[in-house]
Amino acid sequence: MILGIASITIGLCCAALCLVGNLVMAVPAIVLGFMALAEQREDPTRPGRSQALTGVITGFIGVAAAIAIVLLTGLLGFADIWFDDF
Repeated sequence: MILGIASITIGLCCAALCLVGNLVMAVPAIVLGFMALAEQREDPTRPGRSQALTGVITGFIGVAAAIAIVLLTGLLGFADIWFDDF
């Protein structure tokens, strides 16, 4: 349960941070979430499955957001350079 709570907390924090902080917080959220899911799989009576899943999902959303930010920044920067020539 503690890993699940840590996973969801870190996953939610990654949504509020910039790109570097986003990746720094998203990776531990994913790792801790999968660790909590593995512990819950070994002992099904253990609570915290929903927190672990939420941490994993928010961590992957954070990684996807970081990738989207990099791609959009690159595309918009390329478009700015491209259209300045005309």
